[in-house]
Amino acid sequence: MSSGKLKKGVLLFFRILAPVLLFVMVSVFEYFSVEMFLTANVIDIGLEFSIKNIVLLMLLNLFVIAITQYVRIGLIISEVLVLIVGIANYFLLQFRGYGIVMMDFFSIKTAGNVAGAYSYSVDKYFIAGVSIIIVCVLVTLFYKEEKHKYISLRGLLPSMGCIVIVAGFVIFNLFNEIFFSDVSALSWDHRIAMDQYGYFLYAVTNVGSATLKEPAGYSAATADKILNEYKSDESTALFAPSDGQAPNVILIMNEAYSDLKALGSFRTDKDYMEFYDSLEDNCVKGYLQSSVYGGYTSISEFEFLSGMSKAYIKGNPYLQYIKDYAPDLITNIKEAGDYKEAYAIHPYKASGYNRNRVYPLLGFDVFYDENSFEGAEKKRGRYITDQADFDFIKKLYEEKEEGEPLLLFNVTMQNHNPYTLINDYDVDDKLKITTVPNSPQAEEFLAGIRASDKALKDLVSYFEKQDEPTVIVMFGDHQPHLPDEFYKYVMGSNPKEFTVSQSAKTH
Repeated sequence: MSSGKLKKGVLLFFRILAPVLLFVMVSVFEYFSVEMFLTANVIDIGLEFSIKNIVLLMLLNLFVIAITQYVRIGLIISEVLVLIVGIANYFLLQFRGYGIVMMDFFSIKTAGNVAGAYSYSVDKYFIAGVSIIIVCVLVTLFYKEEKHKYISLRGLLPSMGCIVIVAGFVIFNLFNEIFFSDVSALSWDHRIAMDQYGYFLYAVTNVGSATLKEPAGYSAATADKILNEYKSDESTALFAPSDGQAPNVILIMNEAYSDLKALGSFRTDKDYMEFYDSLEDNCVKGYLQSSVYGGYTSISEFEFLSGMSKAYIKGNPYLQYIKDYAPDLITNIKEAGDYKEAYAIHPYKASGYNRNRVYPLLGFDVFYDENSFEGAEKKRGRYITDQADFDFIKKLYEEKEEGEPLLLFNVTMQNHNPYTLINDYDVDDKLKITTVPNSPQAEEFLAGIRASDKALKDLVSYFEKQDEPTVIVMFGDHQPHLPDEFYKYVMGSNPKEFTVSQSAKTH
Protein backbone atom coordinates (compact mmCIF):
# COMPACT_ATOMS: atom_id res chain seq x y z
CA MET A 1 0.00 0.00 0.00
CA SER A 2 1.40 3.38 -0.98
CA SER A 3 1.99 6.07 1.65
CA GLY A 4 -0.67 8.23 0.00
CA LYS A 5 -3.33 5.57 0.35
CA LEU A 6 -2.24 4.89 3.93
CA LYS A 7 -2.52 8.57 4.78
CA LYS A 8 -5.98 8.74 3.24
CA GLY A 9 -7.01 5.64 5.18
CA VAL A 10 -5.82 7.13 8.46
CA LEU A 11 -7.64 10.40 7.73
CA LEU A 12 -10.82 8.51 6.88
CA PHE A 13 -10.52 6.51 10.09
CA PHE A 14 -10.18 9.64 12.23
CA ARG A 15 -12.92 11.37 10.26
CA ILE A 16 -15.25 8.54 11.26
CA LEU A 17 -13.83 8.12 14.77
CA ALA A 18 -13.76 11.81 15.73
CA PRO A 19 -17.53 12.41 15.68
CA VAL A 20 -18.10 9.11 17.51
CA LEU A 21 -15.66 10.05 20.26
CA LEU A 22 -17.15 13.54 20.50
CA PHE A 23 -20.66 12.10 20.62
CA VAL A 24 -19.78 9.69 23.46
CA MET A 25 -17.78 12.32 25.38
CA VAL A 26 -20.60 14.89 25.25
CA SER A 27 -23.22 12.33 26.35
CA VAL A 28 -21.09 11.24 29.32
CA PHE A 29 -20.26 14.82 30.34
CA GLU A 30 -23.91 15.87 30.06
CA TYR A 31 -24.77 13.09 32.48
CA PHE A 32 -22.18 14.25 35.01
CA SER A 33 -23.34 17.85 34.64
CA VAL A 34 -26.99 17.08 35.35
CA GLU A 35 -26.12 15.01 38.41
CA MET A 36 -23.80 17.78 39.61
CA PHE A 37 -26.64 20.31 39.50
CA LEU A 38 -28.64 17.94 41.73
CA THR A 39 -25.63 17.42 44.07
CA ALA A 40 -25.94 13.68 43.40
CA ASN A 41 -23.16 11.13 43.81
CA VAL A 42 -22.70 9.07 40.63
CA ILE A 43 -20.87 6.41 42.63
CA ASP A 44 -24.06 5.84 44.64
CA ILE A 45 -26.07 5.68 41.41
CA GLY A 46 -23.83 2.87 40.24
CA LEU A 47 -22.53 1.66 36.89
CA GLU A 48 -25.72 0.06 35.54
CA PHE A 49 -27.98 3.05 36.11
CA SER A 50 -25.25 5.47 35.01
CA ILE A 51 -24.94 3.66 31.69
CA LYS A 52 -28.70 3.76 31.21
CA ASN A 53 -28.73 7.52 31.85
CA ILE A 54 -25.96 8.00 29.31
CA VAL A 55 -27.82 5.84 26.77
CA LEU A 56 -30.88 8.08 27.12
CA LEU A 57 -28.72 11.16 26.55
CA MET A 58 -27.17 9.47 23.52
CA LEU A 59 -30.65 8.90 22.11
CA LEU A 60 -31.47 12.58 22.69
CA ASN A 61 -28.27 13.59 20.94
CA LEU A 62 -28.92 11.20 18.04
CA PHE A 63 -32.37 12.66 17.55
CA VAL A 64 -31.17 16.29 17.55
CA ILE A 65 -28.30 15.42 15.20
CA ALA A 66 -30.78 13.68 12.88
CA ILE A 67 -33.00 16.75 12.79
CA THR A 68 -30.15 19.21 12.15
CA GLN A 69 -28.08 16.79 9.99
CA TYR A 70 -24.94 18.19 11.61
CA VAL A 71 -23.06 16.66 14.55
CA ARG A 72 -21.67 19.95 15.83
CA ILE A 73 -24.94 21.91 15.65
CA GLY A 74 -26.93 19.01 17.10
CA LEU A 75 -24.60 18.54 20.05
CA ILE A 76 -24.52 22.25 20.86
CA ILE A 77 -28.33 22.35 20.88
CA SER A 78 -28.34 19.31 23.16
CA GLU A 79 -25.77 20.87 25.48
CA VAL A 80 -27.85 24.04 25.79
CA LEU A 81 -30.99 22.01 26.53
CA VAL A 82 -29.19 19.96 29.19
CA LEU A 83 -27.81 23.17 30.72
CA ILE A 84 -31.31 24.64 30.95
CA VAL A 85 -32.65 21.48 32.60
CA GLY A 86 -29.67 21.37 34.97
CA ILE A 87 -30.07 24.98 36.11
CA ALA A 88 -33.82 24.54 36.56
CA ASN A 89 -33.18 21.41 38.65
CA TYR A 90 -30.61 23.23 40.76
CA PHE A 91 -33.04 25.97 41.81
CA LEU A 92 -35.95 23.57 42.23
CA LEU A 93 -33.75 21.52 44.54
CA GLN A 94 -33.22 24.57 46.74
CA PHE A 95 -36.85 25.28 47.51
CA ARG A 96 -38.67 21.97 47.19
CA GLY A 97 -36.00 19.27 47.30
CA TYR A 98 -36.05 17.57 43.86
CA GLY A 99 -35.77 18.25 40.14
CA ILE A 100 -38.28 18.48 37.29
CA VAL A 101 -40.78 15.65 36.85
CA MET A 102 -43.52 15.22 34.27
CA MET A 103 -46.21 16.70 36.53
CA ASP A 104 -44.37 20.03 36.57
CA PHE A 105 -45.17 20.70 32.94
CA PHE A 106 -48.85 20.85 33.87
CA SER A 107 -48.20 23.43 36.62
CA ILE A 108 -45.83 25.87 34.93
CA LYS A 109 -48.25 28.77 35.45
CA THR A 110 -48.64 27.95 39.14
CA ALA A 111 -44.86 27.78 39.56
CA GLY A 112 -44.58 31.18 37.90
CA ASN A 113 -47.02 32.62 40.42
CA VAL A 114 -44.68 31.93 43.33
CA ALA A 115 -41.24 31.95 41.67
CA GLY A 116 -40.73 35.65 42.32
CA ALA A 117 -40.87 35.11 46.07
CA TYR A 118 -37.64 33.16 46.14
CA SER A 119 -34.09 34.39 46.59
CA TYR A 120 -31.51 32.39 44.67
CA SER A 121 -27.86 31.60 45.30
CA VAL A 122 -25.20 29.45 43.65
CA ASP A 123 -22.54 27.19 45.09
CA LYS A 124 -19.77 24.83 43.95
CA TYR A 125 -22.25 22.32 42.48
CA PHE A 126 -23.79 24.99 40.27
CA ILE A 127 -20.38 26.20 39.13
CA ALA A 128 -19.25 22.63 38.43
CA GLY A 129 -22.40 21.80 36.44
CA VAL A 130 -22.09 24.93 34.29
CA SER A 131 -18.34 24.41 33.82
CA ILE A 132 -18.78 20.87 32.50
CA ILE A 133 -21.24 22.07 29.86
CA ILE A 134 -18.96 24.97 28.90
CA VAL A 135 -16.12 22.47 28.33
CA CYS A 136 -18.46 20.38 26.17
CA VAL A 137 -19.46 23.39 24.09
CA LEU A 138 -15.83 24.48 23.57
CA VAL A 139 -14.72 20.99 22.52
CA THR A 140 -17.72 20.71 20.20
CA LEU A 141 -16.91 24.07 18.57
CA PHE A 142 -13.41 22.79 17.69
CA TYR A 143 -14.90 19.90 15.76
CA LYS A 144 -14.99 20.57 12.02
CA GLU A 145 -17.27 18.74 9.63
CA GLU A 146 -18.02 18.98 5.97
CA LYS A 147 -20.92 21.09 4.85
CA HIS A 148 -23.49 19.32 2.71
CA LYS A 149 -26.73 20.03 0.99
CA TYR A 150 -29.64 19.60 3.33
CA ILE A 151 -31.52 17.30 0.97
CA SER A 152 -28.48 15.39 -0.24
CA LEU A 153 -28.55 11.60 0.03
CA ARG A 154 -25.17 11.69 1.73
CA GLY A 155 -26.57 13.82 4.54
CA LEU A 156 -29.99 12.18 4.62
CA LEU A 157 -28.95 8.56 5.11
CA PRO A 158 -27.11 9.09 8.44
CA SER A 159 -30.02 11.18 9.72
CA MET A 160 -32.50 8.46 8.77
CA GLY A 161 -30.27 5.92 10.47
CA CYS A 162 -30.29 7.97 13.69
CA ILE A 163 -34.08 8.32 13.61
CA VAL A 164 -34.47 4.57 13.04
CA ILE A 165 -32.30 3.84 16.09
CA VAL A 166 -34.27 6.25 18.31
CA ALA A 167 -37.64 5.03 17.00
CA GLY A 168 -36.57 1.42 17.42
CA PHE A 169 -35.66 2.03 21.05
CA VAL A 170 -38.99 3.74 21.76
CA ILE A 171 -41.07 1.08 20.01
CA PHE A 172 -39.16 -1.76 21.68
CA ASN A 173 -39.77 -0.29 25.14
CA LEU A 174 -43.46 0.26 24.44
CA PHE A 175 -43.84 -3.50 24.18
CA ASN A 176 -40.95 -4.64 26.35
CA GLU A 177 -39.92 -2.67 29.42
CA ILE A 178 -36.58 -4.41 30.00
CA PHE A 179 -34.63 -1.14 29.96
CA PHE A 180 -36.87 0.44 32.66
CA SER A 181 -37.92 -2.72 34.49
CA ASP A 182 -35.81 -2.06 37.60
CA VAL A 183 -36.80 1.61 37.92
CA SER A 184 -39.80 2.75 39.97
CA ALA A 185 -41.95 5.08 37.88
CA LEU A 186 -43.92 6.44 40.84
CA SER A 187 -41.57 6.98 43.73
CA TRP A 188 -43.29 8.68 46.65
CA ASP A 189 -40.08 10.65 47.22
CA HIS A 190 -38.72 12.02 43.93
CA ARG A 191 -35.40 13.08 45.43
CA ILE A 192 -34.58 9.61 46.70
CA ALA A 193 -35.49 8.13 43.31
CA MET A 194 -33.36 10.66 41.42
CA ASP A 195 -30.40 9.95 43.68
CA GLN A 196 -30.91 6.21 43.27
CA TYR A 197 -31.53 5.94 39.52
CA GLY A 198 -30.04 9.14 38.14
CA TYR A 199 -32.08 12.08 36.94
CA PHE A 200 -32.76 11.30 33.28
CA LEU A 201 -33.55 7.63 33.84
CA TYR A 202 -36.08 8.42 36.56
CA ALA A 203 -37.55 11.44 34.76
CA VAL A 204 -38.17 9.45 31.56
CA THR A 205 -39.65 6.54 33.50
CA ASN A 206 -41.88 8.99 35.36
CA VAL A 207 -43.35 10.34 32.10
CA GLY A 208 -45.61 7.32 31.87
CA SER A 209 -46.98 8.03 35.35
CA ALA A 210 -48.70 11.23 34.22
CA THR A 211 -51.51 9.51 32.34
CA LEU A 212 -54.50 7.47 33.45
CA LYS A 213 -55.87 4.35 31.83
CA GLU A 214 -59.46 3.26 32.25
CA PRO A 215 -59.59 0.05 34.35
CA ALA A 216 -60.77 -3.14 32.72
CA GLY A 217 -64.53 -3.52 33.02
CA TYR A 218 -65.11 0.09 34.06
CA SER A 219 -68.36 1.91 33.37
CA ALA A 220 -70.24 4.70 35.13
CA ALA A 221 -73.08 2.28 35.88
CA THR A 222 -70.70 -0.21 37.50
CA ALA A 223 -69.13 2.54 39.61
CA ASP A 224 -72.58 3.73 40.78
CA LYS A 225 -73.57 0.19 41.68
CA ILE A 226 -70.48 -0.25 43.85
CA LEU A 227 -70.94 3.14 45.51
CA ASN A 228 -74.60 2.49 46.30
CA GLU A 229 -73.62 -0.61 48.28
CA TYR A 230 -71.82 1.64 50.76
CA LYS A 231 -74.23 4.57 50.81
CA SER A 232 -75.35 5.48 54.30
CA ASP A 233 -77.41 8.30 55.74
CA GLU A 234 -75.06 8.34 58.75
CA SER A 235 -72.25 9.88 56.72
CA THR A 236 -74.30 12.97 55.90
CA ALA A 237 -76.40 13.17 59.07
CA LEU A 238 -74.05 15.78 60.55
CA PHE A 239 -74.99 18.27 57.85
CA ALA A 240 -78.73 17.64 57.80
CA PRO A 241 -80.83 20.32 59.50
CA SER A 242 -81.24 19.67 63.22
CA ASP A 243 -83.83 21.68 65.13
CA GLY A 244 -84.41 23.59 61.94
CA GLN A 245 -80.79 24.49 61.16
CA ALA A 246 -77.77 22.76 59.67
CA PRO A 247 -74.38 23.77 61.12
CA ASN A 248 -71.98 26.26 59.60
CA VAL A 249 -69.18 24.23 58.02
CA ILE A 250 -65.76 25.88 57.82
CA LEU A 251 -63.09 23.75 56.14
CA ILE A 252 -59.53 25.07 56.21
CA MET A 253 -56.47 23.61 54.51
CA ASN A 254 -53.66 25.59 56.12
CA GLU A 255 -50.54 25.98 53.97
CA ALA A 256 -47.67 23.81 55.30
CA TYR A 257 -49.41 23.56 58.70
CA SER A 258 -47.40 20.86 60.45
CA ASP A 259 -45.63 20.07 63.71
CA LEU A 260 -41.95 19.51 62.92
CA LYS A 261 -41.56 17.51 66.12
CA ALA A 262 -42.95 14.62 64.09
CA LEU A 263 -39.45 14.51 62.54
CA GLY A 264 -37.53 14.34 65.82
CA SER A 265 -36.86 16.09 69.08
CA PHE A 266 -35.85 19.75 69.31
CA ARG A 267 -36.68 22.68 71.58
CA THR A 268 -37.79 26.26 70.98
CA ASP A 269 -37.84 29.26 73.28
CA LYS A 270 -41.59 29.69 72.65
CA ASP A 271 -44.44 27.23 72.15
CA TYR A 272 -45.52 27.46 68.52
CA MET A 273 -48.76 25.41 68.82
CA GLU A 274 -49.91 26.42 72.29
CA PHE A 275 -53.61 26.76 71.49
CA TYR A 276 -53.74 23.64 69.34
CA ASP A 277 -52.05 21.60 72.06
CA SER A 278 -54.52 22.90 74.63
CA LEU A 279 -57.61 21.77 72.71
CA GLU A 280 -59.34 18.86 74.41
CA ASP A 281 -63.09 19.35 74.78
CA ASN A 282 -65.38 19.02 71.77
CA CYS A 283 -62.37 18.40 69.55
CA VAL A 284 -60.81 15.65 67.46
CA LYS A 285 -57.15 16.13 66.50
CA GLY A 286 -54.04 14.22 65.55
CA TYR A 287 -51.59 13.51 62.73
CA LEU A 288 -52.44 12.66 59.14
CA GLN A 289 -50.25 11.39 56.35
CA SER A 290 -49.83 13.49 53.23
CA SER A 291 -49.11 12.07 49.78
CA VAL A 292 -46.84 15.02 49.04
CA TYR A 293 -43.93 16.79 50.68
CA GLY A 294 -42.72 20.35 50.23
CA GLY A 295 -45.20 21.19 47.45
CA TYR A 296 -48.12 20.14 45.22
CA THR A 297 -50.72 21.58 47.57
CA SER A 298 -53.57 20.78 45.19
CA ILE A 299 -53.01 17.04 45.57
CA SER A 300 -53.79 17.18 49.30
CA GLU A 301 -56.71 19.45 48.45
CA PHE A 302 -58.01 16.95 45.90
CA GLU A 303 -57.68 14.04 48.33
CA PHE A 304 -59.62 15.89 51.02
CA LEU A 305 -62.45 17.05 48.77
CA SER A 306 -62.78 13.89 46.68
CA GLY A 307 -62.00 11.22 49.27
CA MET A 308 -59.74 9.54 46.73
CA SER A 309 -56.14 8.61 47.46
CA LYS A 310 -53.39 9.91 45.20
CA ALA A 311 -51.84 6.44 45.49
CA TYR A 312 -54.09 5.26 42.65
CA ILE A 313 -54.11 8.44 40.56
CA LYS A 314 -51.16 9.44 38.40
CA GLY A 315 -50.22 13.05 37.79
CA ASN A 316 -52.18 16.01 39.13
CA PRO A 317 -56.00 15.76 39.01
CA TYR A 318 -56.62 19.52 39.16
CA LEU A 319 -54.39 20.09 36.14
CA GLN A 320 -55.13 17.03 34.06
CA TYR A 321 -58.41 15.28 34.77
CA ILE A 322 -61.16 17.48 36.21
CA LYS A 323 -62.85 18.86 33.12
CA ASP A 324 -66.49 18.20 33.98
CA TYR A 325 -68.80 18.08 37.01
CA ALA A 326 -67.15 16.00 39.74
CA PRO A 327 -69.19 15.11 42.86
CA ASP A 328 -67.20 15.53 46.06
CA LEU A 329 -67.46 16.47 49.74
CA ILE A 330 -68.90 19.89 48.90
CA THR A 331 -71.67 18.58 46.64
CA ASN A 332 -72.51 15.89 49.21
CA ILE A 333 -72.82 18.44 52.03
CA LYS A 334 -74.95 20.72 49.88
CA GLU A 335 -77.28 17.85 49.04
CA ALA A 336 -77.54 16.68 52.64
CA GLY A 337 -78.26 20.07 54.21
CA ASP A 338 -79.83 23.39 53.51
CA TYR A 339 -76.75 25.00 51.96
CA LYS A 340 -77.66 27.37 49.15
CA GLU A 341 -74.09 28.30 48.23
CA ALA A 342 -70.58 26.99 48.81
CA TYR A 343 -67.65 29.40 48.99
CA ALA A 344 -64.02 28.76 48.09
CA ILE A 345 -61.36 31.07 49.53
CA HIS A 346 -57.70 31.31 48.55
CA PRO A 347 -55.90 34.61 49.24
CA TYR A 348 -53.55 34.30 46.29
CA LYS A 349 -53.81 33.94 42.51
CA ALA A 350 -56.99 32.27 41.25
CA SER A 351 -55.14 30.53 38.43
CA GLY A 352 -52.92 28.54 40.80
CA TYR A 353 -53.35 24.82 40.10
CA ASN A 354 -56.25 25.70 37.80
CA ARG A 355 -58.53 26.43 40.77
CA ASN A 356 -60.56 29.07 38.94
CA ARG A 357 -61.67 26.38 36.46
CA VAL A 358 -61.83 23.41 38.84
CA TYR A 359 -63.77 24.91 41.76
CA PRO A 360 -67.07 25.38 39.88
CA LEU A 361 -66.89 21.73 38.80
CA LEU A 362 -66.48 20.66 42.45
CA GLY A 363 -69.66 22.42 43.54
CA PHE A 364 -68.37 25.84 44.61
CA ASP A 365 -70.61 28.75 43.70
CA VAL A 366 -68.30 31.64 44.61
CA PHE A 367 -64.47 31.85 44.61
CA TYR A 368 -62.74 34.59 46.60
CA ASP A 369 -59.11 35.01 45.53
CA GLU A 370 -56.48 37.63 46.38
CA ASN A 371 -58.54 40.33 44.69
CA SER A 372 -61.06 40.03 47.53
CA PHE A 373 -58.37 40.84 50.10
CA GLU A 374 -57.42 44.34 49.00
CA GLY A 375 -55.63 46.12 51.84
CA ALA A 376 -55.37 42.93 53.94
CA GLU A 377 -52.34 42.43 56.17
CA LYS A 378 -49.41 40.61 54.57
CA LYS A 379 -46.37 39.04 56.18
CA ARG A 380 -43.11 37.51 54.99
CA GLY A 381 -42.99 39.86 52.05
CA ARG A 382 -46.10 38.99 50.05
CA TYR A 383 -48.46 36.53 51.72
CA ILE A 384 -51.80 37.44 53.29
CA THR A 385 -51.82 36.41 56.94
CA ASP A 386 -54.00 33.68 58.41
CA GLN A 387 -55.47 36.29 60.74
CA ALA A 388 -56.63 38.41 57.79
CA ASP A 389 -57.82 35.25 56.08
CA PHE A 390 -59.86 34.13 59.09
CA ASP A 391 -61.23 37.65 59.56
CA PHE A 392 -62.62 37.31 56.04
CA ILE A 393 -64.40 34.12 57.13
CA LYS A 394 -65.95 36.01 60.04
CA LYS A 395 -67.02 38.74 57.62
CA LEU A 396 -68.80 36.19 55.39
CA TYR A 397 -70.55 34.80 58.45
CA GLU A 398 -71.71 38.21 59.57
CA GLU A 399 -72.98 39.12 56.10
CA LYS A 400 -75.05 35.99 55.55
CA GLU A 401 -78.72 35.77 56.40
CA GLU A 402 -79.44 34.64 59.94
CA GLY A 403 -80.27 30.95 60.08
CA GLU A 404 -78.78 30.27 56.66
CA PRO A 405 -75.81 27.89 57.18
CA LEU A 406 -72.37 28.85 55.87
CA LEU A 407 -70.34 26.35 53.83
CA LEU A 408 -66.81 27.23 52.79
CA PHE A 409 -63.43 25.74 51.96
CA ASN A 410 -60.38 27.91 52.61
CA VAL A 411 -56.81 27.35 51.38
CA THR A 412 -54.46 29.68 53.27
CA MET A 413 -51.18 31.16 52.03
CA GLN A 414 -49.32 32.67 55.00
CA ASN A 415 -46.79 29.90 55.56
CA HIS A 416 -45.95 29.16 51.93
CA ASN A 417 -42.26 28.71 51.14
CA PRO A 418 -39.66 30.11 50.66
CA TYR A 419 -38.38 30.53 54.20
CA THR A 420 -35.32 32.48 53.19
CA LEU A 421 -35.75 35.96 54.62
CA ILE A 422 -33.08 34.99 57.19
CA ASN A 423 -34.23 36.80 60.32
CA ASP A 424 -35.68 39.73 58.37
CA TYR A 425 -39.14 38.18 58.06
CA ASP A 426 -41.79 40.52 59.40
CA VAL A 427 -43.57 38.19 61.82
CA ASP A 428 -44.44 40.01 65.01
CA ASP A 429 -43.55 37.18 67.35
CA LYS A 430 -40.28 35.50 66.34
CA LEU A 431 -38.90 32.42 68.04
CA LYS A 432 -35.58 30.61 68.38
CA ILE A 433 -34.75 26.92 68.06
CA THR A 434 -32.45 26.44 71.03
CA THR A 435 -31.15 22.94 70.23
CA VAL A 436 -30.40 23.29 66.49
CA PRO A 437 -27.74 25.85 65.54
CA ASN A 438 -28.11 28.19 62.58
CA SER A 439 -31.67 27.31 61.53
CA PRO A 440 -33.18 30.61 60.37
CA GLN A 441 -35.44 29.00 57.77
CA ALA A 442 -36.93 26.55 60.25
CA GLU A 443 -37.34 29.39 62.76
CA GLU A 444 -39.13 31.53 60.17
CA PHE A 445 -41.47 28.65 59.39
CA LEU A 446 -42.24 27.91 63.05
CA ALA A 447 -42.85 31.59 63.76
CA GLY A 448 -45.46 31.44 61.01
CA ILE A 449 -47.03 28.35 62.58
CA ARG A 450 -47.15 30.24 65.90
CA ALA A 451 -49.00 33.07 64.13
CA SER A 452 -51.39 30.52 62.60
CA ASP A 453 -52.02 29.05 66.04
CA LYS A 454 -53.02 32.46 67.37
CA ALA A 455 -55.29 33.04 64.37
CA LEU A 456 -56.94 29.66 64.96
CA LYS A 457 -57.54 30.56 68.61
CA ASP A 458 -59.19 33.81 67.54
CA LEU A 459 -61.41 32.00 65.01
CA VAL A 460 -62.52 29.30 67.45
CA SER A 461 -63.15 31.86 70.20
CA TYR A 462 -65.26 33.93 67.81
CA PHE A 463 -67.55 31.05 66.85
CA GLU A 464 -67.81 29.81 70.42
CA LYS A 465 -69.64 33.05 71.15
CA GLN A 466 -72.13 32.59 68.31
CA ASP A 467 -75.51 30.94 68.78
CA GLU A 468 -75.43 28.95 65.56
CA PRO A 469 -73.81 25.49 65.56
CA THR A 470 -70.48 25.49 63.73
CA VAL A 471 -68.04 22.80 62.61
CA ILE A 472 -64.43 23.92 62.03
CA VAL A 473 -62.00 21.54 60.32
CA MET A 474 -58.36 22.56 59.85
CA PHE A 475 -55.48 20.49 58.52
CA GLY A 476 -52.13 20.98 56.79
CA ASP A 477 -51.42 20.08 53.19
CA HIS A 478 -47.77 19.02 53.59
CA GLN A 479 -44.60 19.67 55.55
CA PRO A 480 -42.22 22.41 54.43
CA HIS A 481 -38.98 21.67 52.63
CA LEU A 482 -36.14 22.92 54.84
CA PRO A 483 -32.33 22.91 54.46
CA ASP A 484 -30.55 19.57 54.73
CA GLU A 485 -28.66 20.76 57.81
CA PHE A 486 -31.90 20.99 59.81
CA TYR A 487 -32.81 17.37 59.05
CA LYS A 488 -29.25 16.32 59.86
CA TYR A 489 -29.54 17.74 63.39
CA VAL A 490 -33.11 16.63 64.07
CA MET A 491 -33.17 13.25 62.31
CA GLY A 492 -29.50 12.30 62.15
CA SER A 493 -29.32 12.08 58.33
CA ASN A 494 -29.43 14.25 55.25
CA PRO A 495 -32.61 13.72 53.15
CA LYS A 496 -30.74 11.87 50.38
CA GLU A 497 -29.62 9.34 53.01
CA PHE A 498 -33.07 8.82 54.57
CA THR A 499 -34.36 5.34 55.20
CA VAL A 500 -37.95 4.59 54.21
CA SER A 501 -39.11 5.16 57.79
CA GLN A 502 -37.33 8.51 57.94
CA SER A 503 -38.85 9.60 54.64
CA ALA A 504 -42.25 8.59 55.95
CA LYS A 505 -41.88 11.13 58.75
CA THR A 506 -41.67 13.95 56.20
CA HIS A 507 -45.17 12.97 55.06
